[in-house]
Amino acid sequence: MSSTRSPTQRGARIVGVLVPLVLALISAAAAWRVYAEAGQEDRQRFERLADHAASVIEERLSDLSDAAWSGRGHSQASHSVDREAWRVYVNALNLDGRSAGLSSR
Repeated sequence: MSSTRSPTQRGARIVGVLVPLVLALISAAAAWRVYAEAGQEDRQRFERLADHAASVIEERLSDLSDAAWSGRGHSQASHSVDREAWRVYVNALNLDGRSAGLSSR
């Protein structure tokens, strides 16, 4: 049995199949682009936060190193350091207020 469809009918059928397919591909490409951009923004935000955290940690470590060196200097400069003198010295450094994470004991 031969096809009785005219070339116009066959063209309309092809267009009817291709249009939804092309629209689906365009939609998928647009969705992928939005997803990729969101991922890039998330990565950039993470990198900014990581850089900030590293900067804060470096600053704290520098402060703590300074406190340790000053304690060493205090011990070497004094003939003897008793508990009370050390307590007064450490309280004057205000380590608890300035450098969270360092025990002042």
